[in-house]
Amino acid sequence: MSWLAHMVGMIFRIWPDRWKQRRDLREMDEDRLHDLGISRSEAKREGEKPFWQ
Repeated sequence: MSWLAHMVGMIFRIWPDRWKQRRDLREMDEDRLHDLGISRSEAKREGEKPFWQ
């Protein structure tokens, strides 16, 4: 498989998961964030990143 085909495949596997995880993180309540050891500001900062980063 060529390098380009590999990268395109990764994009279609990783980006949708990353988008969903960041959306979920933005929507978590304070108790869940506390359980994960993440502050609201950290969750907000991570959740606002574009899915390609």
